[in-house]
Amino acid sequence: MLDAIAASGIDGSKSPDIAELRRLQEVEARFSGPPQAVAAVRDESIDGPGGGLRIRMYLPRVETPRLALLFIHGGGWALGSVELSDHVCRALCNASGAAVASVDYRLAPEHPFPAALDDAFTALQWLRARQDVERVAVCGESAGGNLAAALALLARDRGIDDLALQVLIYPALDPALHETSFATLATGYGLTRDDMRFFWDAYLLDSRDATNPYAAPITVANLSGVAPAYVLTAEYDPLVDEGERYARRIEEAGVNVELRRFEGMIHGFVSYLGAVDAAHEAIDACGRALRNAMATQLPAHDGER
Repeated sequence: MLDAIAASGIDGSKSPDIAELRRLQEVEARFSGPPQAVAAVRDESIDGPGGGLRIRMYLPRVETPRLALLFIHGGGWALGSVELSDHVCRALCNASGAAVASVDYRLAPEHPFPAALDDAFTALQWLRARQDVERVAVCGESAGGNLAAALALLARDRGIDDLALQVLIYPALDPALHETSFATLATGYGLTRDDMRFFWDAYLLDSRDATNPYAAPITVANLSGVAPAYVLTAEYDPLVDEGERYARRIEEAGVNVELRRFEGMIHGFVSYLGAVDAAHEAIDACGRALRNAMATQLPAHDGER
C-alpha cells in the first residue's frame, strides 16, 4: 500500500500544503473498492451552527432501524467528506445493522475548533431526536476519532446518558505529539509527524485550545462516566501510542473498553477495503462491537424476550 501511494504522486518529503493535500486526497480513494449495497442512501439538510449542515443517511436492510450510528470522517479536520467516506459508511451499515448518519462538518483551517465539534454535536442531537431511533453510538476515524471522543466527553458533561458506544478508529487525541510512536514512526509509514503537526496547527487557532479536552481529549482529567469504548489502533501508525493510552485511561476510570491493535497495518487502512483484507476484518469488528453495545442497552418491546 505504501508503494502504491508513493507511486500515485504523493511526496511525503515535502512540507504539507492544504491545497495540494485536498487535490491528492482522491488518490487513496482508489483503494476503497466497490461500494456495498445498502437498503437506501439519502442526503438530509438540517440547521447547523454555521448554516445548512448536510448529513448522509445509510439505511440497513430492516424495516424500522432502531439503532443509529453517527459517523465522523477523518482527514486531519481539514480534508475528507461524506463522499470520500461513503464506502466505509456502507460497510459499517451492513456490519452493524444500524442506520449510519455521516456528517459533513465544516473543515479547518477555514473553520477551526470548535466548528467541527459544534457540527458533530448538532448532528448527534438531531439523530437522538429521530422517532425511528432508540439507541445512538458515535464512530470516528483519525480526526473523526478525536471528534467522537470529544462528543462522548461533551455528552457526559451535558447529562446525555444514552450514548451506547464510542468507536475510536486510530484517533488523534494529543497535539503535543510526545508519544514514543511519533519518534519511531515519524516518517515512512504514510502519515508523518509533520503531517500531524500541520493538521493540529490548522485545527487549533488558539494555542490555549491544546489543553481543552474537547479539542484534545487526552488532556481530560477525569474519564469516569463517559460512554463505553471500542478503540482500534494500527501497529505502524504514529498515533498508535496515544490511542492505546487513552483506552487504558478509560479502563482505569472504570468504564468498559475494548482495545484492538491491528498488527502490520498503517494509519488509514480501514478505508482500503478494495486492497487490504484487514480492512474488512476491522469493519466487522466495529460492527460486532456496535451490535453488542446497542443491543444490550435497548429497552424490551412487547413480544421480545
